[in-house]
Amino acid sequence: MVKVPPPFELATWIGAYDGKVEYNLGSSNVQIPIVEELLPLVPQAPTRGEGFAGSLVVRQRVGSLLGLPPDQVQLTAGASEANFIAYLCGVAAGQQVLVESPTYSPLESIAAALEQPLRRVPRDPAHDFALPLERVHAALDQGGIGKTGLVVLTNLNNPTGAAMGKVTLRALARLCADYRAHLFIDETFRWLDLAQTVPLVAACRDIHHPDGGCVAISSGSLSKVYNLGASRVGWLAADEPFLRLVRGVRETMNPVLSPLCEHLAAVALERHDRILDRTLSLVGKNRSVAQRWAATRSDLRWIPSNGITAFPEVTNPTVDVGELALQLVRDHSTLISPGSYFGFPRHFRIGLGGDPDRLGPGLERVGMVLDALGHG
Repeated sequence: MVKVPPPFELATWIGAYDGKVEYNLGSSNVQIPIVEELLPLVPQAPTRGEGFAGSLVVRQRVGSLLGLPPDQVQLTAGASEANFIAYLCGVAAGQQVLVESPTYSPLESIAAALEQPLRRVPRDPAHDFALPLERVHAALDQGGIGKTGLVVLTNLNNPTGAAMGKVTLRALARLCADYRAHLFIDETFRWLDLAQTVPLVAACRDIHHPDGGCVAISSGSLSKVYNLGASRVGWLAADEPFLRLVRGVRETMNPVLSPLCEHLAAVALERHDRILDRTLSLVGKNRSVAQRWAATRSDLRWIPSNGITAFPEVTNPTVDVGELALQLVRDHSTLISPGSYFGFPRHFRIGLGGDPDRLGPGLERVGMVLDALGHG
């Protein structure tokens, strides 16, 4: 039985105003017209796909980025399909799912739709939203060995931009193996780490699940670094026997991707370094602008971010962040994403992938409304 999942409120909020406001600080996308540059370079595409696993060239190029062979990469219709299939294949009847908090809300909604018991593991706001391993251990221990199917997180974290390092990642993978759970990481934002030090799950290839294969699996897509979300090309990376289950599901529900989109993906991945350099340069400039602005605000706590999103906390208790967001979009043509969509109503998310010439003026408008609400 599949239930109707909870509404994706963040997407509804952003979708209602995206393209209609002058200052869009709420989106986590990169505002670089990459698709217009790449389309003329796409060769004439065949009318048929290459098979259930997806284009070999794309899988080879994704595998090269991940440090994996192409037969450990399954192409999917975006990271969204990869995430759904991972839950479908990774959680057996009677098992729970552990999900970090805050997180990208569909990672909670999938469990609800599949009627899988969900337990949230809170990140620590006092320590820049790090994920304490002892909290994961306690949640696994409450369920018992073999009672958790997936431990799910994002790296970089969405919405905070918090990064998990290699030592912690490997310790978490070993902990999952001890409890017969898979560690599942959505790596969609990973490449937006300015320092490029965030480890991939390939760092855990030698840590095995008791049922066989690597304990760690991951998803990713072209939606952020490449600004190619509309291509709906994503992937799920795992060992056998997990991928055997995944391919069985895809053969039934969505056997092939668009050959044109696969060719566009191949062209983009071939130019990964050039696109990444330009994207990181943009994000770096915007982060500096946002940090300088935040340093002038006594009513905000700026939380260090490694990526394209930031998640500051409004410390003035008289300011309602939901009202802040409403007044900004209604009266100042400025969009932010309220933290309530991530379960943290005192925070808001801003994206650092937009036009640098608009970020500063947009943040000035956020400050104006913060001042008005704080003195109201």
